[in-house]
Amino acid sequence: MRNGVYTTALAPGARRAVDSLVEKCRADDGLEMPIHRFPDGKQETNQFLYFEAGELVGVATLPPGPEIEVLGVVRPDCRMRSIGRNLLVAVEAECRSRNADSYLLVCEAASKSGCAFAERLGGVCEFSEHLMEFDWDAGPKLSEVEVIELHAARSQDLEDLVHVRRDQNQNVDQSRRIIEQWLRSEAHELLVVRRENHAVGMIRVTRSKNEIWLNSFAIDGSYRGEGLGRLMLANVVRDHDRSRRILLEVETDNEPALGLYRSAGFRESTTYRYYRHTLTS
Repeated sequence: MRNGVYTTALAPGARRAVDSLVEKCRADDGLEMPIHRFPDGKQETNQFLYFEAGELVGVATLPPGPEIEVLGVVRPDCRMRSIGRNLLVAVEAECRSRNADSYLLVCEAASKSGCAFAERLGGVCEFSEHLMEFDWDAGPKLSEVEVIELHAARSQDLEDLVHVRRDQNQNVDQSRRIIEQWLRSEAHELLVVRRENHAVGMIRVTRSKNEIWLNSFAIDGSYRGEGLGRLMLANVVRDHDRSRRILLEVETDNEPALGLYRSAGFRESTTYRYYRHTLTS
C-alpha cells in the first residue's frame, strides 16, 4: 500500500485499525478524541484514512448531510508531516461533491496544537460546546424517578416535531427536511413523549459498543418549566446501565440547558471549539 489517503472502502479491517489509532491518541494526549461512527454493524462510509508504510497514522471522519463537522486524529509521532493537511484536502473534495461551501473542524479546547492547526488553515472559531457525561454516582436516583412513556417517532409526528423545534434558529422548511432525514435514518433512534396524542418532546439516541449519545433534545415551549425535560432524560438513562457512557453536547453559553443537564446528573467532561473553514473556488 502506498503512502496517502484512502477511503474506508479501500481498506479492509479499517474499523479495528481506526479504533486502535484513536485509543493510542487518547492515551498519549489525555483527550477525548471523538470520531464519527455509524452504529455497530453498519457500513462505514464517512472516513478518510492516511497510511504510511502500511500503517494507519491518521483519520478524518465526517457525517452525511450538508452541515459537515469534521473530526480526526493523527498519531502523535507522525504530526508536523502534513498528514492533517492531506486529510483535509480529501475532506474538502467530499464537501464540494455535496455542494457544501464550508465545514466545521472540531478541536478540543485543551489541545493547543489542534486549535493552532485549525487557525493556521484559516479556521474561525464559531462557537464552543461542552461535552457532558452522566455521573452514575452523583446523579439522581433513577429508581425514584417517575416513569413516562417514550415512543419511537413516526411519520405522523413530523409537523409536531417541526413545531417543537420552532425556536432552533432554522426556518420551517429546513427544520422539516432535517426531521424527515432523522425519521428515515437507521443510525439512531428518534424518541418522543406525547401529550394528548401530540409529540411535545424529542431526543435522538445513538448507541455504540461503549457509548450512548443524546442529541437534538427539545421540548415544546408550552411544556417547559414542568420538569418534562428532566423526566425524559432520566427515563432514557434508566433504560441503560453504567457499562456505557451516556454523553451529550451543549453550547457553552446556553445557561438554561446547562442548568437542566446538571440537575439531571450530567457533568462537563471537556470542551470543543468549532472552527469554520470556508472553501475557496
